[in-house]
Amino acid sequence: LICGLATHNGHLRRSGSVWGEDFVLSDAALVEPAECFAMTYVETMAIGRETFLRIVETHKDTCPELKRRVRRFCIWLAF
Repeated sequence: LICGLATHNGHLRRSGSVWGEDFVLSDAALVEPAECFAMTYVETMAIGRETFLRIVETHKDTCPELKRRVRRFCIWLAF
């Protein structure tokens, strides 16, 4: 969330908040809905799974630990 106020799953979200990070999981059944309700004017940013994974792959040489961290995060989310 760039600016504004929104609610997501009963929690108030403000500038800097992040949700929907489970988009990296390959099993769509494990991904929770990312819908939210804008309380004020909001600006958001979003990135799709394929774009994110392409960026991770692009930077595997300059940041070799990135791919391992994403994999570990996926495992953590799945359980």
